Amino acid sequence: MRMRTIFIKIACAIWLCVLAITAPQANSNLSLEFVPLNNVLFDIGKADLKAHTKTLLDETAKYLRNNLALQRVIIEGHTDETGHRNKNYQLSDLRASVVRDYLVEKGVPKDLIQISGHGEDHPVDEPWSRAGRERNRQVEIFAVIRE
Repeated sequence: MRMRTIFIKIACAIWLCVLAITAPQANSNLSLEFVPLNNVLFDIGKADLKAHTKTLLDETAKYLRNNLALQRVIIEGHTDETGHRNKNYQLSDLRASVVRDYLVEKGVPKDLIQISGHGEDHPVDEPWSRAGRERNRQVEIFAVIRE
């Protein structure tokens, strides 16, 4: 399972680089840095931001606002495997949307943010342990930075 997750992250990084390089403002000297930011965890079946999560997101928003080389922000929502598959996709989208809305509220430009929900299909940890399921109920935030 861990190897699949690594492959998915590499594929996403390549896809993001292609997107950024083909953007209108790109030039032939553009290089990108793919920066993973804080993971944001959620309770089972919930998309509510916890107080300590808001603190992490405040720090993330400050970093994003102050980074002049920021090209794009990718927010990926995840769930564990409990619950119905279709509901998990909806929940992962909702989690990503909640985080996006919070970052926009804190001054991050909405047009730079792209969200996607992966449901239970792309676990970030092993789903057979309690701790692994907890880590799978998260939103990952990535900043694509021009070097």
